Amino acid sequence: MKEFNIPSVSPELGNDNIFSTDFYLPYDFVAREVLRDNHPWIEFTMKKLNDEMTLNPIGQVTETPSTYVLNFTVTNTGLTSWTQCYNLTVLNTTSKFSACNLKVRESKTFSITMNKSDLIFDSKN
Repeated sequence: MKEFNIPSVSPELGNDNIFSTDFYLPYDFVAREVLRDNHPWIEFTMKKLNDEMTLNPIGQVTETPSTYVLNFTVTNTGLTSWTQCYNLTVLNTTSKFSACNLKVRESKTFSITMNKSDLIFDSKN
């Protein structure tokens, strides 16, 4: 698997129950215990194998009379490098950015300028 850059784990699961040491689990209660005990890390690993991104703001929003400027980083927090682009649009604006081909744990910084006239603020009192 390493030769093809494919993350893998052993298909054999167990826990601290003495009956879980065999390849075939002899009792249904042991199978349920093994699944319960291993589920959190299996789910975490499966989520990480997919593309995953984190957006982090940098500092405060800068304001001019007609615009807001937001600086932020996009980080690839998954376990695979991105081979495509993520094109994101800021809601209710014409602001867009693309995050392309980020390697694992790589970050890029973006700046979005939003015209105040494009923003819709809905105040509910």
